[in-house]
Amino acid sequence: MGVFNVKVRMKNLLNEYLPEGDRGEEVECEMMVDTGAVELALPANIVERLRLKPLGVVRVYAADGGEHERRVCGFVELEAQGRTCHVRAIELPRGAEPLLGAIPLEEMDWHVSARGKKLLPNPKSPEKPLLPLCRSRGREPCGSRVGKARRLSRQVSAPVGPLQRRDAMEIGDSFKDVMNGFLDSARTEEQLTLFLLIATMAWNLSVHPQEEWPELLGAFIERFGCPSFEFGGQSIDTSKKIVELCARKTRMYPDLKHLIRELEVEDHKDGLKYSVVRFE
Repeated sequence: MGVFNVKVRMKNLLNEYLPEGDRGEEVECEMMVDTGAVELALPANIVERLRLKPLGVVRVYAADGGEHERRVCGFVELEAQGRTCHVRAIELPRGAEPLLGAIPLEEMDWHVSARGKKLLPNPKSPEKPLLPLCRSRGREPCGSRVGKARRLSRQVSAPVGPLQRRDAMEIGDSFKDVMNGFLDSARTEEQLTLFLLIATMAWNLSVHPQEEWPELLGAFIERFGCPSFEFGGQSIDTSKKIVELCARKTRMYPDLKHLIRELEVEDHKDGLKYSVVRFE
């Protein structure tokens, strides 16, 4: 997990449309880069300075294991090291440390060097951000069953730094051995998308101590809204299926302890191929 500070500049995205007296301040501050966080999170005192408007309330789980209700506010124009993104913010208690999570980092196309404790540009586009419109490498066009499932599989958790190719291939082959029968049973785009999320969650769950499983499973179900799914005319309990796949992975590859952070799905004539793009 990458954790270090960078200097950022922020303002209310709506400032230019507001009367001068209603505009928020431009705020510069040090912000913690945390690849374990998903979104931008700002303490209430900074939210007030920016004059962000509340958009709703969400339930979040924090590093201490607790669950909390937090306001969502928007929208923020954030600049870090010359790149800009427009995102919403989770409001933290007054005086808390602001967090720069995976979503704003990805929108700015910054890669995290946890070892060097710095942000690195995408080597494919070092001068400016390169954002994925469609990430499928197969023959099917953007919006296809594979393409959509590949993109949504990234929502399982936050991206981290680049991998060693040998390790990535080993993990990808092992993932296929464990999950292929389950994934191959998907018959629609929606099923494949969900099955990829379930399979990745099952793999990552195996890395955690069993006492953490109930909390992690609860957070997954809440986030993706899938306590059960229909398959073959039956209702399948999502948590039970994840635990079943997790047990299979532990039985087959007990020594593989990497968390999968991003998968690529490619369509080949002999079936789908799964490649691990990022792990931790």
